[in-house]
Amino acid sequence: MIKFENVRFGYHETDVINNVSFNIPKNKYTCIVGHNGSGKSTIAKLIMGLENCRSGKIFVDGIEVNDSNLDVIREKIGIVFQNPDNQFIATTVEDDIAFTLENACVPQHQMQKIIEEYATKVGMQQYLKHDPEKLSGGQKQRVALASVLVGSSEAIIFDEATSMLDPEGKQEINQLITELKHNRTIISITHDMEELLNADYVIVLEKGVVVMEGTPDVIFSDIEKLQQLRLRLPFVLQVILEAKLKNFNVNNTMRIEEVVEVLCRSV
Repeated sequence: MIKFENVRFGYHETDVINNVSFNIPKNKYTCIVGHNGSGKSTIAKLIMGLENCRSGKIFVDGIEVNDSNLDVIREKIGIVFQNPDNQFIATTVEDDIAFTLENACVPQHQMQKIIEEYATKVGMQQYLKHDPEKLSGGQKQRVALASVLVGSSEAIIFDEATSMLDPEGKQEINQLITELKHNRTIISITHDMEELLNADYVIVLEKGVVVMEGTPDVIFSDIEKLQQLRLRLPFVLQVILEAKLKNFNVNNTMRIEEVVEVLCRSV
């Protein structure tokens, strides 16, 4: 769905993205992970054409990203930002979702049915008359997501979309992402390593360079490398490391149930 070919980007003389190449598979759930300053949010801006690369090429569904075709690119890809307040332009949830439909020139008489359909998909049908600014963090992200979904985007970028949420709100949005991945390309830009457990593909950035990529099983098979990168391991791998220190014979796995079963048999 998205292809980077030797992309460089920076400010003044400093490269933020340094000769980066990777492919994001279509209709899969890809996580781009790294510390603050690793360049992961810059990747989102480059995909959306909010920034122009210094050299190299970026393709979205086979179309090169440049100033002449940004309208086409943005029809294919929607984005949910870290702070959804930056995306709201109306005084009610209903009107905010409708704004996307108006931009797409959807006939007025068709809008209400579409608005209700997508508000229901994200669990916000009871809040259509509410002011988005007065909703909880998780509810705001759901409204922002509905506004993207009505545009029929083939891909959705979540740019640190759960970083400002409480654990309950984070769980809600991650569940929604998991449900969406079956018929859209999902790109989650995150520093939350727990999110990677549900992903199909992972790209790890460090100082503007891709240092690891592959399926979650491939990424988490190299625990030493992740520790060198100072990336916090998911809870299940932390348990496995502690178990191994206590001489339990536990294989690396993404399923906490398997670890519990091994430990219970060993006690």
